[in-house]
Order: sequence, then C-alpha cells, then structure tokens
Amino acid sequence: MLLSRTVRIVPLVAERVREFLLRFVRDEERPFLSHVVRLGGGTAVGQLIVMLVTPILTRLYTPYEMGLFSLFLAFIGFVWVGTGLRYEMAVVSADNDQEAGLLTCASILSSVPVAVLFGLALWVMIRLDVVSYGRLPYWSVPLAVFLLIVTQLLTSLRYWHVRRSEFSTIGKVLIAQGIGRAVVPVMAGVASLGWIGLLLGETAGRLLGVHRMLTGVCLPFSAIARGGGRSLHQVCRKYWKFPLVSLPSSLLDGLALAIPFPIISRLFGIEKAGLFFLVMRLGTLPASFISASVSDVFHARVSNEYRANADGVRHIVIDTSKTLLRIGLLAYTPVVFLSPLLFGWAFGRPWAPAGWTMTILAPLALASLVVSPLSRLLLVANRQGIKLIVDVLFLCLPAAGMVICRHCLYGGFEISLLVYVLISVVLYGLYFAIIVSVS
Repeated sequence: MLLSRTVRIVPLVAERVREFLLRFVRDEERPFLSHVVRLGGGTAVGQLIVMLVTPILTRLYTPYEMGLFSLFLAFIGFVWVGTGLRYEMAVVSADNDQEAGLLTCASILSSVPVAVLFGLALWVMIRLDVVSYGRLPYWSVPLAVFLLIVTQLLTSLRYWHVRRSEFSTIGKVLIAQGIGRAVVPVMAGVASLGWIGLLLGETAGRLLGVHRMLTGVCLPFSAIARGGGRSLHQVCRKYWKFPLVSLPSSLLDGLALAIPFPIISRLFGIEKAGLFFLVMRLGTLPASFISASVSDVFHARVSNEYRANADGVRHIVIDTSKTLLRIGLLAYTPVVFLSPLLFGWAFGRPWAPAGWTMTILAPLALASLVVSPLSRLLLVANRQGIKLIVDVLFLCLPAAGMVICRHCLYGGFEISLLVYVLISVVLYGLYFAIIVSVS
C-alpha cells in the first residue's frame, strides 16, 4: 500500500517542481530545457529517494553485504549493454518511425537468448571463482538472466520514447525505479534478509520501471506486423554497425565501469568493494541526474541538427560542455571538502573511511559528467570506431595503474584508487578533444 501510494504521489510533486523551474527560463530555451528538466527531474527524484534512505541502508547492511551486492551489479552493469545487440542505440537516429519500431523490436527479441548466454558465463565465473565471483550463490544466475531481460526491455522502450520526445514518461519511470530501490531494501533489511534485500530492491525498481513504461503506451511491435520478418531482417542488416562495432565498444565501456569492483574485491577485500560501491552510488548522483538526462536530450537534438546541418553541431557540443562543467563544479566542490568530515556521522562508523574515497573520486565523477553525454555525437556521426579505441584505453589503463600500484609499489587502497582516478581523468580530457574534432 505504501509503495503504490508513493509511486502515484511523487511524480505529481516532480511535475509541480518542473513547472516552477521553467518560469525562470527564457522562451527560446524552453523546448530544450523543458525536456532536460522533465527527464532530469525524474532522475533527480528517483536518485534522491535512494540517497535519503542510504543512511538507513548502511545501518541495516554491512560493508561485506554491500560488497557482494556490488559484485552482482557489476556483472549486470557490464553485460546488459550487449543483450539488445545495441540496436536500441539506433532507434533515435533511424530514418523513419517504421525502422525505429523494427529496431526496438530487434533489441527486445534478442535479449532472451543473449541473457541466457550471459547467465551461463556468470555460472562459470562462480564455479571457477573468477575475481571473487565464487562468493556469489548459484541462485544468483537465474536472477541475473531475469534482470538482464527486464533491463533490456526497459532500455529499448526508453529509446523509443526519446525518439518521440516523450521525456515526461521517462522521468516517471525513473521515479518509480528509485522508489522500488529505496523502499524494498529497507523493508527487507528490517526483516534481516541479508544482502538478498538489496537484490530484491534492485529487482523491484526495474519491474516498477517496466510497469510505468508500459502503462498506456502503444508498443512499436506494430512495425513487425506491417513489415513482417523480412523487414526486420533488412533493417538489422542496414544498421549492422551497431552490433558489430557499437556492441564491442559498449561492452568495453561497461567493463571499464564495472571492473573496479571485482579488482578492489580481489586486491583489498569485499568490504572495500562495499565502501567503494557506497561512494560510487552517492558520488555519481549529480552525474546520473544531469548526465543521463542531458545525454538523451542531447542525442535527440544533435541527431536533428546533424541531419539538417552537420556544420552547426560544434557549437552545441561546446555550449553543452560549458554548462555541464559549471554545474559539475558547483555540485562536486563541496563534496571534496565535506565528505571526510561527514561520512561517519551520516552513514555510521563502519562507513567512515569512505569519506576520503569520495574525495578522491570527485574529479573522476566531474570529468564523466562533462564528457559522457557528448559521446553520443560519435554514434550520430557514425564514428563508432573511434569510440571503440577510446573504450579500450579506458578499460586497460586505469585498471592496470591500480594493479601496478598495488603489486609493484605496494600502495594501499587510497593511493591505488588515486592512480586510477588520475589516469581516468587524463583519458576523459583526450576523449573530449576527439569529440570536439569530430564535431
């Protein structure tokens, strides 16, 4: 009852906040910023709900339990980008709605067999205890397959809505996800279910998101009915670069984001992975709020501009990067100085060391906030090969720096993490220069 009432009430409050903010926006900026506020507002409210209950979660779950959860989510976060073969990324820039609908269907239909293959891979990793995955129980394998299918359904429909500029719907989905991820783990933690409660919260959040996405929506499956399986095959062949070029790039990108968790778990223990997970969840809050929202709106805007006038894209890239930098500095400057002082008080004594971890990671979060949304330009410009090269660098260099610092220089957790962050920030600078040159 509490969960259903919250799902209905919170989106209404978010819509009132959006209307209030748009009163201070100039008329010529309203269309673009309205989309950002709609989408960003949903992201912010969903993430804010999770953040508000985090001090409760850290008193219900230990760093070890959070570390196990981080290992599971790291695997999901790495492989989910491959379940739809990246056809969903082509939906926004497809030539027409018929092709967009077929691409949406292709990404959803492919998720079932691909998710099963990834589930078998997880079983092997647990069996062989690859980078601490032997700590996970075998029952996590079918749960991973289920979550991968649900996540791909959610992602495919999200891009369909982005193409149609239905950002309000996406915002409501993000709020529903935040509610599920916040309320269910607290209830399960009170019931002393252990880290299973965190898994239940993640599952509930994604299911609530799918439910909200499907409510009152006409699915694009009618595209198959009109064109048949032959049209589906033809459109998949037309957009062959997405599974053959974008997919490896996206997998490398996902692996680069996920790999710190098993590496930290192996080098420093699962408890440290749990501390790192808490910091990443809180530290990326501004980035996930702003970056995810701006990415989709930026993608739609650049796609339209690129089709109409490719020479007019650069000013959009530069203006967007300046805005993101100003917002990021405003958000992360207090984090650098206040985190070491407040973490123990806010989240409990076992989590106090995470305050310095937050300070170390803040520059990386800022760099990701500024550059990540702009990388959508490479997809629009059909330059996926460049992104693939950059993703290889992001995967290899920061992780290698952490391992070398630990084994060769005998550095502790904080020093090794600092090396990881410095290398990553330099790579983001290189990435930004490449994006500007492409524009």
